[in-house]
Amino acid sequence: MNTFTSGQDAFIRKRCQRFLKVFFIFGLLWISPLQAIISPVSLKTDKGLHAWFLRDPLTHLISISIAFRDAGEISDPVDKLGRASLAVEMLSKGAGPFSKGDFYKYCQDHGIRIKAHTGLEHVTMTFQMLRRKKQEGERALKAYLNHPISSVQEWELQKKQSMVELANLKHDPSYQAMKAFARQTFKGHPYEKMGGMSLETLQHLSPDDFKTYKENFFVKKRLVIAITG
Repeated sequence: MNTFTSGQDAFIRKRCQRFLKVFFIFGLLWISPLQAIISPVSLKTDKGLHAWFLRDPLTHLISISIAFRDAGEISDPVDKLGRASLAVEMLSKGAGPFSKGDFYKYCQDHGIRIKAHTGLEHVTMTFQMLRRKKQEGERALKAYLNHPISSVQEWELQKKQSMVELANLKHDPSYQAMKAFARQTFKGHPYEKMGGMSLETLQHLSPDDFKTYKENFFVKKRLVIAITG
């Protein structure tokens, strides 16, 4: 049974309507600046690099996402399957003036996080740094991309490590099923190379292959950048 009088009912409806109007107005005021914050801006540097920038003043973190188009597994020659994956792994072996241990410690000390992944089509990288550590982050990023260590010794060590990991995958049913699926489904297509590396193709890779890969695929025309912070 309704216990409100007609006067009380009208009063409640009026207060609810007023509350909804105020809520709607404040909602518009809140959404407008939020839209300005989350709207990406297209930037172009003096050197012709293009990037999408998403300004977010509410965070103390700067995040840079990079992709090198068509630099993934599909870029590997048939007799050198695994080249892209091995080359990307080499980026973690040290850079510029840093040895592997020094580079890792430098990033850890300054709160810098770097991740790289070799996909089927593209190579993607993520760099995260604190806004107040921007200069340190830029130094690590430039060294990582432009001056990775590529000594014969480090190359051979990484190759042996990759071969051990690949040998362990020989008995992994999921990995073997993925390779079989790629061979049968994408026969004659670049996707056929999915997980196609073998102990034989890795054995034939040399530091010169790393150099050739960098020169052809870590280049400006393949680069896509997105920045938030």
